[in-house]
Amino acid sequence: MQLFAYPPKLSIVYQHPVDSSRPLFLILDPVHILKSARNDWLNQKNSGQCMYFPDATSNDERPPILTAPFKTLRDLHKAEQNELLKLAPTLSLEALNLTTLERQDVKLALRVFSPSTVAALNTSSAQHAEETSKFISRVLDWWRVVNVKTP
Repeated sequence: MQLFAYPPKLSIVYQHPVDSSRPLFLILDPVHILKSARNDWLNQKNSGQCMYFPDATSNDERPPILTAPFKTLRDLHKAEQNELLKLAPTLSLEALNLTTLERQDVKLALRVFSPSTVAALNTSSAQHAEETSKFISRVLDWWRVVNVKTP
């Protein structure tokens, strides 16, 4: 454990103590990072509360910048709120309109970053629905990696 007791520099990547060909990545407090991603999205001051991110599927040297408006989620919830069968059942007023205290609740963040929300956005014809779906999918992919349980 000497590799971790006094690291020569602060880093998120460390040498594996048994197999040096396999780096170890250290991510502290992934739950806080997930909530911060949602809170940063909510704190956007632009029209539609948009997050901007590069298209990871592009092979261009300068990939196009995609737009994910939080307003798209609110519009999706509004369209489905009176429906008996919802495509995005995890979206709720509580998950979309948070108080300061509710911003600390990871369960409410996971209601936004949900596979059902991605599926609902993929069927939506709303402006930026596909891009918003890609943004949530990217966060979900990261969450699945850091939220694994090992024996």
